Amino acid sequence: MTPSSVKPTGSETFLRFVVSRIDEDSSNRQGVFAPAYELFKGGALAPDEQERLGLTLEWFQAHLPLPDRSRIRPEAIFWFKAGADDLVRHIWRLVEILIEHDHHLDILRTSKPGYIVYQDTVQVCAVPFNDTPR
Repeated sequence: MTPSSVKPTGSETFLRFVVSRIDEDSSNRQGVFAPAYELFKGGALAPDEQERLGLTLEWFQAHLPLPDRSRIRPEAIFWFKAGADDLVRHIWRLVEILIEHDHHLDILRTSKPGYIVYQDTVQVCAVPFNDTPR
């Protein structure tokens, strides 16, 4: 899919929660879901942590739209819309668990995520501009 000419308004803010690891496909810092699933499947969590992380991941499976990845360019990255309060609240649950297990996390903010190739009510996926934070 080629990037669309759709650009967000300059007033909308987008958030990206990232770890220090570089994603092989996008060559950008990896978001929180890959390390969260690795932690969940890795067997290193205490039973209460396993349950807490499992419930949080289940919430995202039920509430976060999942686009057809075959239509998304590999260099595109996902950003959450800052106004998606319920989603951001749940992201913090993932962040807390990842930090407890020695992942360094940063929050990137921008009003210019790039050329948008997908969007829904809570997120956008965009091919970054040269000056997009990564």
